Amino acid sequence: MAAWIAARCPVIADAEIDKLTLPVLLRRAGLDRYVVPVAELPADGVMEVMRAFLHDHPQAVVKAADGRNGIGLYFIDRDEGGWRLQRDRELRVGSLDELLTFLGGRLAGRLVYRRFLVQRYISSRTADGRAADIRIHLQRRDDGTWGTTRSYVRMAEYGMRVSNIARGGYQGSLAGFFEGRRRTVADVGREIDDLVLAIARVVDDHHGAPMSELGIDVAVDQDDRLWVIEANAFPQTSLHEQRRAIHTIGYARFVAAFERHRRTTSGRPDPDARSM
Repeated sequence: MAAWIAARCPVIADAEIDKLTLPVLLRRAGLDRYVVPVAELPADGVMEVMRAFLHDHPQAVVKAADGRNGIGLYFIDRDEGGWRLQRDRELRVGSLDELLTFLGGRLAGRLVYRRFLVQRYISSRTADGRAADIRIHLQRRDDGTWGTTRSYVRMAEYGMRVSNIARGGYQGSLAGFFEGRRRTVADVGREIDDLVLAIARVVDDHHGAPMSELGIDVAVDQDDRLWVIEANAFPQTSLHEQRRAIHTIGYARFVAAFERHRRTTSGRPDPDARSM
């Protein structure tokens, strides 16, 4: 059925971009300064790769390359007496070898069929110390161009490091988040707008077909430097679904009109047209 529809109608085919591919594409596009250091975890030699990575980046997060909603993330960093490993509210403290052995055991079976990575942890926090990031929801409009549907701050519960709304996080405004910081929200907003539009173009080129929407997550470190964490093709939009629907419908109408024009100018008959 899907093939029949695709042969007769223009189809908006959004596709995810994994967390190991995105940094490569950003570097190719000259967006190196926004790339968070990352390394893939091999099925063999996890401890060696992790140990080398933590030597350069003593705060890190381990996650699946295709993970979503902040599920299954492990945070590892130095503690006063050694190291600590946290997943949700579960916390383990010990030597680096002990924690890496435990983590390697947790991942061993999954690494056979799923890609995992270790990424530098960017300390992006609100004024009261909660983990936070900025989610920018981009969509194509009724003229086919990209635009921002909504930008907002996602804040984690106290004691959590995952700010995803699906994991109990909260939403707030950019103005409130940047109040009292080094940079103004207007200054950062301009940089974010340029950045996310560049990412949209990069992802479009990679897939070879236009995307319809993206949810881009950006961390802000203590110096107000922006870091791209990931880009999601199917972002969570439950709290602004009406705005999303307006642009989704508008872009669908644009795609249909474009296809009708293409068939008319190319002389290609409509596959569903019936002779009289």
